[in-house]
This record gives sequence, structure tokens and C-alpha cells, in this order.
Amino acid sequence: MPETPDDVEAWLSDLNSGKQSGWHRTHEWPREMVSAGDWSPAQYYDGELAHIVRRVCDNQRLTPANKIAMVEPNPPSIRQTLVNPTKIVARPPPPISTYSVMWTHKTDVRRTMFAEPEFQAGPKPGKSRTVEETLWPKASKLVVAARLRTTNVRTPAIFVSEPVVGNAWAPVTPSAGYEHPDALMRAWCVYMNSTCGTLAFLNIRSRTLTYPQFGIDHLRSIPLPDPTRADLTPLVRVFDDLCNSELQPWAKMDIDPVRHKIDDAVAEVLDLDPAEIADWRRRIVNEPTVSNKPAA
Repeated sequence: MPETPDDVEAWLSDLNSGKQSGWHRTHEWPREMVSAGDWSPAQYYDGELAHIVRRVCDNQRLTPANKIAMVEPNPPSIRQTLVNPTKIVARPPPPISTYSVMWTHKTDVRRTMFAEPEFQAGPKPGKSRTVEETLWPKASKLVVAARLRTTNVRTPAIFVSEPVVGNAWAPVTPSAGYEHPDALMRAWCVYMNSTCGTLAFLNIRSRTLTYPQFGIDHLRSIPLPDPTRADLTPLVRVFDDLCNSELQPWAKMDIDPVRHKIDDAVAEVLDLDPAEIADWRRRIVNEPTVSNKPAA
């Protein structure tokens, strides 16, 4: 990246004139897709990843999360209504009710797809009714990261032993009517920890590319395997086999045997070529915002 003001001026001059430089690459995107609003600010150094994400999103066996699941409550509402359990110095008298929460997203702790609740948190004064009637009914065993650090994250989604709400996580609950919701959530957890799931998270970043904080609408846009369009049994099986196996950070996903097995199951469910997914893993690892290394 440019390091001095002179570097920035030289780069902008090259960019405005259409000239290639050592600091950027130019990739084309179809005019009709731009006109339709189907574009986003540059997310990748390797522009081919934008086309790969489009291919994945167009897979007929996937459906945006908001069409097949409830993704809420929004994490800010949890911060506003529950006492932060990480900042209690002197232990106060216990509140009438406490609630299971996933409050932090520490990458040295969140290493597997399965977890136990992190804390018990009580409501803030005057917030008991809001929590009990509005927020807690939306608790779920599946939670998705509302923020993460791309250079060392391992698990952007986890399945918890009991329903929770989150500060750094948003619950995901299958829409009413689906059979075996627990199995469906385990399948979705595996998918979001796959290479395809990683691409979905990378694609909804904004502002800080290495420490994105996802709005609830962005999380609701993540495509998930649709149980009415595909047999998700391979994903459930992988979760049951590997849920306690440690995942490597995204920066090492190309050499992560657990991620490889996850991707093989995703390839089967989405009818994709495993060799193609392996290529996508290598491309992700080479992204400067994932590897934390200068662009090659």
C-alpha cells in the first residue's frame, strides 16, 4: 500500500488515468450489473474473488438468510439491556433472572464450531421486561459473528449447547415450519465456517476491512443452504464429526484439514467442484487483509 503522501499522489494519478501501478489492480464488472445496483466497493486485492462470490451467491441451492431464518436480536440491543458481564468487579446481589450470552469473540478461545455459553448476564435496571418479553424469545443455539478480525478469526459462526443472545454475535433461528431445526442450525454452522461462508463474510465488509463490524441487514443477506432445495445431511454429519475439532485461522485455511473436510461436504451439497473450492481457499489466503502481509 502507499506509505507516504507522495506515494498516495502517484497512486491516485495512476488510478485516475487508468494506468496500472504496483498498488492496485483493475478488474471489470458488467455495466448491467452496476446499473442494477449489483456491486460493492473494492473488497479484494484479487478481483477474481468478486466474480467467485457472485457465482456462489447465484447457486440455486442457497437462499438469503432473511428468507429462511430470523437473524436477531441486533447485538446493540443486548448491550443496551444486559449488564456487561466482563466488567463486574464486585459481585452484586444476583438479579431475579440471568440469561446465557456469548459476549466476546476472542479468537484464542473460539477455536471450534461448538461452544458452551460464555456468561450469565442480568438485565440493567428497568430493562427486565424488555429482555424477558422482547429479546430473550429470540435466543438461539446458532450465532453468527457481528464483528471479527480477518487476520486471525477461526469461527465466524458457532453452535452453542443452549439458546443464547449475543453482544459480539447475532442469533440465527430457522423460520417456523422447518423440521429438525437443531440439525438445520448445525448444517448452517458448518456452511458459514466453510470457504463459501468465508467469502460471504468477506463480501459484506465495510470501512475497516481487517476488523469489520457487520450490520444486522448485512448478516441477513448471507446466503445459506436451503433445506427445500438441497439435502443438508452431509453438513450435519460433518458437524457431528468435527464440531470439537480446532479450526485454523482464515490465513491458514489452505492447509487446514478440518476446513478441507467441511468444504468437501459443501461441495457435495451445492454440487460444486472440490478442486475449485481449493483454488478459492488459496486465493483467500493470499488476500493482504487476511494474511496480514503485503500484496505479492
